[in-house]
Amino acid sequence: QGGGAPGDGKDGNAVLFFNIGCNSSWGNSVWSQVPGHEYAHVAQRYELGGTMAPMLCWVREGNANYYGWLMAGRNSQAAYRNFWLQAISLISSAGELPDYQSKSADYWTNFFVRSESLTPTQCDPWINYIMGAMAFQYLAGTYGNQAISNFYLGLKDGWKGVCDSQLNNQGIPCQSWKKVFAKVFGVTPEATYPKFGNYIAG
Repeated sequence: QGGGAPGDGKDGNAVLFFNIGCNSSWGNSVWSQVPGHEYAHVAQRYELGGTMAPMLCWVREGNANYYGWLMAGRNSQAAYRNFWLQAISLISSAGELPDYQSKSADYWTNFFVRSESLTPTQCDPWINYIMGAMAFQYLAGTYGNQAISNFYLGLKDGWKGVCDSQLNNQGIPCQSWKKVFAKVFGVTPEATYPKFGNYIAG
């Protein structure tokens, strides 16, 4: 089960695909969550001029989860809650972090610090998707959706004059994203990570 938004087709239009599988039930949130998640990736790519390179893992996948679930569950609060319950249950069942519920705010603060060293090819662990979505819950609730949109628009060209390309020599998004973050939200990422940590642990 999964999907993707890998780029544009030969006609210049965005390509979107998802694979649910034959054994999924109607109660499985993947039926509506995956299309919403992948559609959010299409919007990200559009705002960034056709690339996902400027985004850290928690930014890319967390944003797609947060807004994808909002789109998928817009007609039903029960469905939205179901997405979260099923998605969070995957953390333990996937064996990534069985004791995630016992982790402290400091642990999650450091989770976002560590995420700065991940390349775009290291985003697959589900924990990036869930904790990133919780971070965007915090950002949306604190600063509003327009600020988040402004953040993405700033990422498009924010690397110019700072890095030679959108990815540095280690294949990690250019650190210029931090300047864009601080300009839009009025606070540095480093000062925000503990707030993410408290939000998740609380």
